[in-house]
Amino acid sequence: MSILEKKDKNLVLDLRSERLYREAEDELFYFNNTYNAIEKLKQALDYTPGLIKAINLLASIFIICGDFQQACNLYKEAEMFEPSNVKILANLANIYEFMGNDKIAKEYVDKALAFRVEIPAALKKSLLELKYTVLLNLKKYDEAEKILIDAKYALTASELRTLQAESLFITRQHEQIKKKLSKTELRLIK
Repeated sequence: MSILEKKDKNLVLDLRSERLYREAEDELFYFNNTYNAIEKLKQALDYTPGLIKAINLLASIFIICGDFQQACNLYKEAEMFEPSNVKILANLANIYEFMGNDKIAKEYVDKALAFRVEIPAALKKSLLELKYTVLLNLKKYDEAEKILIDAKYALTASELRTLQAESLFITRQHEQIKKKLSKTELRLIK
């Protein structure tokens, strides 16, 4: 097969994938047929495995259906094709946080924020909020407080006050729990 024949074949496959992607959108959004949408997206990915928008839509469907592990697997696949795609990394961070794996969620947030690309303000805000939540879940209060300082530049005053109020509430809860525990229990925890 010549180079031109390969290019023509790839173009045909890409066009089929695009058509199947659009049909999947129609199935999902117009006909409310999740099953057909999933099938069409899988077919599109068979023709063009790295079609990120198809992977994203399929992962979103699995999230809506409550299959977070399947969505996570799809986003990991997308990450292999585009390892510096901040949106994919943010989606992975969100899924891991939702599944209760805060340590891995934090790693993905850090990875996304570490890229030297211009991150849209809304996405950066979302990543900072997620990192703050994850750090609180991990009981890393000092690091969470630092996020509030960093967030000053990415969040509106109202959003920043909300995060500060959450931080104060959780810190107070933590202090109340410590007071309720006896000294012996505290020694066992440490």
